[in-house]
Amino acid sequence: MQYKAYMYTIVVAQILKWIHIMALVLILLSFIFIYIMENNAFVVYSIFMSVYLLVFLIESILFYYIVKGLIAYRSWARYLTMFMGVVMLVGFPIGTAIGILFIYSTTKAYPDATFKYEKKK
Repeated sequence: MQYKAYMYTIVVAQILKWIHIMALVLILLSFIFIYIMENNAFVVYSIFMSVYLLVFLIESILFYYIVKGLIAYRSWARYLTMFMGVVMLVGFPIGTAIGILFIYSTTKAYPDATFKYEKKK
């Protein structure tokens, strides 16, 4: 059970990484569409969407490094996963479930002993 929870965390983080990348593409396409339409709302829309774009970009990068670090049993990836789990607790109900999985798998399911023996490159 413990190893499965850890592997589920890696799979869920990979899925979230790809969802965020797809969201980035959709936001960029919406920018292009609004710009082509030459709508007066482009300025207001671009300000709000720029914030979303920045958030999704940062989260995509974080999930990329979480997956890479968890596969290599890096201790920094464990703490980054716990941080993202706490942040995701706000997103009820799916984000809460994912946040609980992230926190559980990096604290209870896979103890510190595993991360003491990090793989060397």
